[in-house]
Amino acid sequence: MLTKVSFSSIALAGILSATLANASGEVSSSGPSLYNSGFYTGALLGYSSMNSSIRESLFSPGLLNSSKNLTGNSQGIVGDLLLGYRHFFKNKYMLGFEFGFSANNNELNNKFLVNNFNIQTKLKGQYKFTPSVVIGTQLSSKWLGFIKLGVSMSRFKGYHSLYLPGSGEGADIRTFSSTKTGFMGALGAEYAINEKISTIALASYESFGSISSTFKENIFGFPNETTTIKMKPEYYTFKVGMTYSF
Repeated sequence: MLTKVSFSSIALAGILSATLANASGEVSSSGPSLYNSGFYTGALLGYSSMNSSIRESLFSPGLLNSSKNLTGNSQGIVGDLLLGYRHFFKNKYMLGFEFGFSANNNELNNKFLVNNFNIQTKLKGQYKFTPSVVIGTQLSSKWLGFIKLGVSMSRFKGYHSLYLPGSGEGADIRTFSSTKTGFMGALGAEYAINEKISTIALASYESFGSISSTFKENIFGFPNETTTIKMKPEYYTFKVGMTYSF
């Protein structure tokens, strides 16, 4: 699944690159530039793929020592709100700073077995803040190509259920949360309808560090049983939207 998602993301980036290459073929005689230095805001909506490696470990001294590795994937919808400032130099290069807020409906939900234990894990990134530096170049009077490099700060919420059939006990259910800061990179293209309004397309990638939670309890006849869950989420997104320049 990760390979398919990675291929799709590369393909989307390729489409954007081809669009930028075609736009760069427009001659400067197409008219004066529609881009000016200043503040801007925007809104985008699109596709989001959330992936994560998952490692589950169960341990009880002298009685239990088992683990399992797997991957999870969730397809969803993502929406972004943007606010930024950019400066256009005389050579048509652009440098700016942008602050974004993002929310999506992705939720990893995996069910699996470890040493006869029924386990279910869930993970959801509730929201993200994405400050970034934006570097670009005007390809014509109406086309702008750019990249974004920054960080993604996300609040994650997780769920973990552990159940041993035939034990006579109910499932051990835990919740956990974590705030993580990761890398964010994006490739984008913008088309100016006029000096104020533009359309925009953006392909991005976000990667976060490991989210780990450990639960300790005497359950299912295993004294001092320790359960450890580790996840390492990442996102691939493709969005389109509009921007307004002040």
